[in-house]
Amino acid sequence: SSELTGSTEHGLRKRLGAEEMQEVTVCAVQTHPTWGEKEANMARAKELIADLEPGTVDFLVFPEMAFTGYVFNSEEEVAPFVEDRKGATYMFCRSVAQRLQCCVAAGYPEVDRTTRKPRYFNSMCVVDDRGELILNYRKCFLYETDKAWASKGMDGFQTFVFRGITVAVGICMDLNPDEFDFDKDTFALASFCRAREAKLLLFCTNWLMDKSGGLHNYWCWRLKPVVSREMHLVAANRVGDERGISFAGESCILSMAEPAIVAAADKKSAQVVLARLTVTAPKPAPVYMAP
Repeated sequence: SSELTGSTEHGLRKRLGAEEMQEVTVCAVQTHPTWGEKEANMARAKELIADLEPGTVDFLVFPEMAFTGYVFNSEEEVAPFVEDRKGATYMFCRSVAQRLQCCVAAGYPEVDRTTRKPRYFNSMCVVDDRGELILNYRKCFLYETDKAWASKGMDGFQTFVFRGITVAVGICMDLNPDEFDFDKDTFALASFCRAREAKLLLFCTNWLMDKSGGLHNYWCWRLKPVVSREMHLVAANRVGDERGISFAGESCILSMAEPAIVAAADKKSAQVVLARLTVTAPKPAPVYMAP
């Protein structure tokens, strides 16, 4: 299974045919935010990762709606907290990415003012190690709580490439069938990951506590199309209670090859989950210099 200790060395690779093995360190940050206290939540999140050293992480993931809280009952209620795609959450991720020299993803409530009436989205920004915004993803499948204020993302699931690795993204309900219509279930997000040959799925979530337990088993089932294939789920969830809703925690890194839990958090506390993984990536094309 994957190694859990030691820091990554960027570019540490082993050649294997047309591909090469590459070691990466992934990190899921499990938070306990306070509703509506964006700046305080950001400060606490930075404290959680303060001990991480530059160059020791490749991918860092924060939860869905990471710094605002999750439960908003109307557009009017969420309006004071929405951001454009280069707002406060982007600036936070940029600062972290530049300090740690890694890719950072975090969820936030987005406002799009390009239409006559501003539209709101449950979104996820992805920032590279230079601090550049490389992807702004809008949640495709909305949970009932989202529908009070958010529009559905219409651009579909997306991937990006960082350090030669193909990476997919998703937000919480995206892992379920749209509208919970299991009769028409295609395991859409996992099927997309398989088609794109993604090696990582960065998953921002505010997954709710339920009585059944077995959260990791459920996520493995929802990733059925990539079971026995080389892919890892990097899931950042939150903990705590908010406006009558309890959140499940258990942020984790799952290897789909077995499948197996590589590393996981508990159900109660804010914490950082780290794992060192080995993934295959295409070999860089040779560069030919003119004589």
